[in-house]
Amino acid sequence: MAEIGDQTVIVPSGSSPIVGICAGQDEAEIACCTKAGIISVYNVPNGRCQSSTAVKLPNIILSPPVVRCGTAYWGVAQKKLYCFQLDGIIKKSYNLSHKVHSLLAVDNLDEPVVVYNNCTARWSHDAVGGAIPLRPDCNDNTSMSLLWSGVNGEKLICLIKESTQTQCLLLSCLDTKTRSLTTASVAMHDDVVSCVLMTSPALLIVQGGGAVDRYDLTSLLSGSPDISMEHLTVVASKPLLACSVGVSHYAVLTDSSLDICDGCYGTVVASSSLDTAITTSTAVQLLYHCDHVILVSTMTAYCWNVVLPLVTSLSRVLGKGKRLAERPLLNMPPWKRARKDPDVWGNLVKSSDQKIWAELEQLLQQLNDSSHTLHSALLQLASQLDNGREQLPQHVVTMVAEECLSSKHTSHELLHFLIKNGNFPTNLCEQLVNVAMETENLSLIDDMLTHVDHTPERILVMLLTNLVARLQDSNQSTLAKPLILKILSCTYNEALLLHHLRQLSCQHSVALLELLHHLLRHTQWSCSDPSYQQMVEWVSMIIDSHAMQFIMSPEARQLILNIHHLTGKQLTALESLSRIQGPFESLQSRHSTNAQHRKHLYTIEWLNFND
Repeated sequence: MAEIGDQTVIVPSGSSPIVGICAGQDEAEIACCTKAGIISVYNVPNGRCQSSTAVKLPNIILSPPVVRCGTAYWGVAQKKLYCFQLDGIIKKSYNLSHKVHSLLAVDNLDEPVVVYNNCTARWSHDAVGGAIPLRPDCNDNTSMSLLWSGVNGEKLICLIKESTQTQCLLLSCLDTKTRSLTTASVAMHDDVVSCVLMTSPALLIVQGGGAVDRYDLTSLLSGSPDISMEHLTVVASKPLLACSVGVSHYAVLTDSSLDICDGCYGTVVASSSLDTAITTSTAVQLLYHCDHVILVSTMTAYCWNVVLPLVTSLSRVLGKGKRLAERPLLNMPPWKRARKDPDVWGNLVKSSDQKIWAELEQLLQQLNDSSHTLHSALLQLASQLDNGREQLPQHVVTMVAEECLSSKHTSHELLHFLIKNGNFPTNLCEQLVNVAMETENLSLIDDMLTHVDHTPERILVMLLTNLVARLQDSNQSTLAKPLILKILSCTYNEALLLHHLRQLSCQHSVALLELLHHLLRHTQWSCSDPSYQQMVEWVSMIIDSHAMQFIMSPEARQLILNIHHLTGKQLTALESLSRIQGPFESLQSRHSTNAQHRKHLYTIEWLNFND
């Protein structure tokens, strides 16, 4: 399993905002660039500043960040591209025709590729020729925006969005050697937050709702527009930035944590909470260099030492961290069950449609003239209630759910409908739990645990904290216990759950262990929910997360001894059962042999005689 070290400051706060960071001349160094034109070199392992130079540019350095090509550095200032060295001497400069989106270092070029905001690119500025379009019909009149650009060897890859096509993006690949262009269309259900280019080769697109989609770029890099896509996982919190980590992993920075994930399966292999609050406005850049993940904010930079697993773990091969479970038919959203049982959806509509329409009408009346986006989302929801009853787009569910959760005068009928319909965003789960606890409507939590495939581990532990406290009250224990059992049955990522279980108090951990001990004593091995194996795994993780506290608590030590004696007795019973395996297999083989001997002893024929 991967490990993340403590959060440390590598670039202290200064007087000028940081534009970005790039690799230094030495393998263990980085070069930090500020808007005032100060280039400082830092050693990543020890965090010491090696040198600091003021580059004498005519004006301040602007975004994008400085890049290094060979021994020279390149930066943009006042519509010019400058080439300079760390001693502050400018070697050459070029005029720029448009606003620059990014500077990218390509393998076969001595100077960076300049990617413009108008979806064109240019390099080799000494040569005659203009910018090269990044899409076939690119012109100044086309309404489009460049979302992301990156480099794979000699190929320039860009993600482009047209303002008129909100959910359809264009993925383009430009060969810098032959100047040939290949494009493919990709569909998005949410805003693109960040992109990660893996060496596999694959492109990971992180969306605002937390979804991560993986696109295989093998065909696109070979000149074919055919690309394959798979959904990896859903980030628990609001994602801000992402970057590749090594060859097979990537890092996702959220508003509350830094997660290291597997690039093939989306498995979260390590997680660490942030010591400093980071928002969309303060997060500038995320990169991986010299075994460290470096986060650049507006005024300072932080780093974490990351140790990646040397071998492929069994959970990675089996895809355990994907947290995707096969759910029975009764737990499917209505739009899925309707395909197998048409009467299910019809009965649901008859019982709840009137209340849902009342909720829609109430929300529409509360809207003002500025809420055009939510108004169109509600109209789309209303039309899909009328036609087809298919799964709602995630951006529609998000906007309607946010309005329902923020309104104190709205009942929960529409929330129940949105959760059961599917596509409920995981970044709203915490707000949903808070509303459910404030209003004592635990059925909302039951629906969330049943129909939301990716309930974040942080939310599971938050629910356990509240529900275990209710076990002490006889009036509330009958409602809390079934929900606790459902939480114990949920799929989870072990690395994330262990991290959040440490935040559970010792008192609540002991109460949860007592419940698990009771269940282990009175549960059948073969048929239970949660299963016997799930309960044993939960006991192990709770003990691992609070080992030192349990050692100091006499009550916890006695409880752990009781669980130890119980498991010892069950191991003895299992060993005695394993002794009958040989005679049982012998009996099975004799039965099959006798059946073969009796197979052709006689035959029965049926004859019909017609009159």
